[in-house]
Amino acid sequence: MKITLDEEHNVGYIYFKEGEKVDKSIELGNSLVIDFSKEGKIIGLELLDAKEQLDYKAESYHLVFENLFKNLIKEFKF
Repeated sequence: MKITLDEEHNVGYIYFKEGEKVDKSIELGNSLVIDFSKEGKIIGLELLDAKEQLDYKAESYHLVFENLFKNLIKEFKF
């Protein structure tokens, strides 16, 4: 698993399987996109407009974002 932040584009991403190609994406609301492999497995989650959804402070942004995704993983049992 790998968690990345693109502050320039305001997008966070968690990779469950790096290097696997996205076959299909489902957008949940306006802020969360789930990416699926050709086999239908979840390979990643994308958080759009990340700064607006998190209590943004540059020095703590990465930690808050990482904790958000860890909680999502636990809740949805990825």
